[in-house]
Formats: sequence, structure tokens, C-alpha cells
Amino acid sequence: MLVPGTNLLIAASKKGTVYVLNTANLGHMTPNNDGAVQTFEADGGRVKGGPALWDGSAGRIVYLWAETDFIKAFRLGDHGLETTPVAKGIIPNH
Repeated sequence: MLVPGTNLLIAASKKGTVYVLNTANLGHMTPNNDGAVQTFEADGGRVKGGPALWDGSAGRIVYLWAETDFIKAFRLGDHGLETTPVAKGIIPNH
């Protein structure tokens, strides 16, 4: 997901890793995550669907739903996502 008005791109892998990338500096040909602004593991395994963004009055919130977890909301700041969710759903993804 490209974050409007920024150079940030947010993606997640089938292994459950969440990536925040700067589209102006993707790391070129490096074989590792050195070009990432931020990486962290999403509890619950694979994130099969893409992230969703809500740009509300309390700031930007990114929603992620991992394969065996509840949907979670993460606050988005200027330099990435807060890794502690600000909200969590009650219905598990199976």
C-alpha cells in the first residue's frame, strides 16, 4: 500500500513480516532488508491480504489481519508504524 502524501510503502509477507519502505530509497541491489525504514513480525503468521489505511481525525491508522490472528490497528507516524496495536478485533481469522 502506498501511503498518500508520503514516500512510504507498507507491505507484509507470507512469513508474517511487515515492511515499511521508502519508495525514494529502496536499497537497490542489496540482498537483505537494509533499505527498509522498518520491519517487524506480525503475530499470527502470514498476512495474505494487503494493509488498509484510515486517515481519521486521530491520525493515520493501518489495519493488518494475519492468518491466525485478530485484525489489528497500528498508528502510523512519520517514520513508520507503532508496533503495539492501538486496537484489536474480536473475531479471529481462520
